[in-house]
Amino acid sequence: MMVSSLSEFVKFPLTIYAAGVQLFFSIIIPYAFINFYPASYLFNKPMGATMGLLTPIVTVVFTAASIWMFRKGLKRYEGTGN
Repeated sequence: MMVSSLSEFVKFPLTIYAAGVQLFFSIIIPYAFINFYPASYLFNKPMGATMGLLTPIVTVVFTAASIWMFRKGLKRYEGTGN
C-alpha cells in the first residue's frame, strides 16, 4: 500500500513539492535517486548536476544499511514457534 502511494509522487517532478517533501524523498526515503536526480543529470538541469552523480554512492550506502539491518534481524529470529 505504501509503495503504491509513493509511486504517485514519482509522476511529477520533485521541484513542485515543498522543501520538506523534497528532503523526505531525498534523505529519509531516497526515492528521488531512482528517477528524478539521474534524469535531471542527463538533461543538464541545475538541481540534478551534483545529485545525479551521488546516485551510485547513495545506492551503496543504503544497500549496506539494508544488509546490516537484515543480518541484525536474523540474529534475533527464533523461529515460528512450532
